[in-house]
Amino acid sequence: MPSSFPLIKEREREFLFYVKDNGIGIDKQYHQCIFDLFYRLQELKNVEGTGVGLTIVQRVLETYGGKVWLESEKGKGATFYFSIPKSDGFATT
Repeated sequence: MPSSFPLIKEREREFLFYVKDNGIGIDKQYHQCIFDLFYRLQELKNVEGTGVGLTIVQRVLETYGGKVWLESEKGKGATFYFSIPKSDGFATT
């Protein structure tokens, strides 16, 4: 369960979004492979899922010039970030 709603920061060339949770966290050795298609952490095999969600997020963002990444430590929750580049079509604050 997210401990905060998605937050938005406006940077010079992109919008940055992030969602933080207070879950079990993800060991650093898995930070890249969790974006692989059908990859599921062994300790979450009892949790429903297909292992495609983060792959879809990554591919959609990369299609539009964005990126996704996370910061997490096992036992300390996780923060997922994603960025989307600004374009002439985006209104700024």
